[in-house]
Amino acid sequence: FHNGKVAETYNIGGFNEWGGDENMTATAPHNWTAEVTFAADTELKFRANGGWDDNWGAGVNIAEKYYGTGTNGGDNIKVPAGTYNVFFNDITGEFVFAAK
Repeated sequence: FHNGKVAETYNIGGFNEWGGDENMTATAPHNWTAEVTFAADTELKFRANGGWDDNWGAGVNIAEKYYGTGTNGGDNIKVPAGTYNVFFNDITGEFVFAAK
């Protein structure tokens, strides 16, 4: 559902005051991963190309369900403090937060 080619995907949220993007790395076309550490409980979204035209949220709490499917403009994803391997697909919107 994205508006064009996704050149970069990021995590952005309360952990960085919604003011900076945490880069994800492409592992295959449309598949992204990152290792992230959150010092405190936070909320976040995935977004493409540094803008808000393509952003994914799901309104889930990772403490209760570590995976989900984001929708464009969806509600923030709640994430407890900790370190995670994060996986995201920009076509399906599916994501996983694997606690380390």
